[in-house]
Amino acid sequence: EPTTRRWATRAVPPEDGDGTCRLPEALRAGTAAVDHQRYTGPESADRCYGGALLRMPGGTEVVLVGSSDPFRNDRIAEWGNEDLATGLLGGARPLVWLDLPGPAPAPTRSRVPGERETDAPPTGSGPQRTERPDRADPPRRDNPLWAAFPQWFWAILVQLAVAGLLVVLWRARRLGPPVAEPLPVTVRSAETVRGRARLYRRAGARDTVAATLRGAALDRILPRLNLPPDTPDDEVATRIATVVGADPAQVADLLYGPDPGDDRELLALSRDLDTLTRTLAPHPSEGEPR
Repeated sequence: EPTTRRWATRAVPPEDGDGTCRLPEALRAGTAAVDHQRYTGPESADRCYGGALLRMPGGTEVVLVGSSDPFRNDRIAEWGNEDLATGLLGGARPLVWLDLPGPAPAPTRSRVPGERETDAPPTGSGPQRTERPDRADPPRRDNPLWAAFPQWFWAILVQLAVAGLLVVLWRARRLGPPVAEPLPVTVRSAETVRGRARLYRRAGARDTVAATLRGAALDRILPRLNLPPDTPDDEVATRIATVVGADPAQVADLLYGPDPGDDRELLALSRDLDTLTRTLAPHPSEGEPR
């Protein structure tokens, strides 16, 4: 059963305490850092390091070690930890290693001058103690990426980054509003219309083409009839039918009707809209309608 427990592990000789250690591995190892948790057991058990190491012989030999320091990579080279660990874990007999995790040790505490050192941590009972644990600094963990490359690699990487930043600033020229510049090539309006029409035809966007043709026709007809852009559709159709002497229903179907179903209907719609536009709002070069 566990007995007393220390704040931190302490290195002690095997004969610490009653001095009756009979374990050969502990005697060969000598002083080791095992005094952290102490145990008590039957009279037949071998006690070493003041009860920090306990061996109970029998059909299955049980060995209790009060600290993990002898088995840690960063502590095995201290004192006799290496000899103790290899002695306990070595041999031809089968071995079952049971690691029981316990609470993390408290930080090292400073002692007030005149204070007596105690093995067991304060329990909070009795008179008020003057000892207090110091605040331990958090462990510093280095980034393994820095050690993966030599220092000259990082120096070249920084220089390349600075050079790239300078190139970006040089190519950015100046920060300000966009400036209009003349086009390097003059594109005729007819070529633009033909190119856009080919794109519409390849995409099969007859609805978009019909809406564009009807919108362009209304943009030329409404100012000619002194009608605002938000005039209702039926009023626009009635006014246009009165001027050209046509059926208002046909005019409404031409300007606001359904989308054409194929290219033939789209071509007919384009011709009818062109005829209506030339009748009501001819181009200045065509003269007034008769």
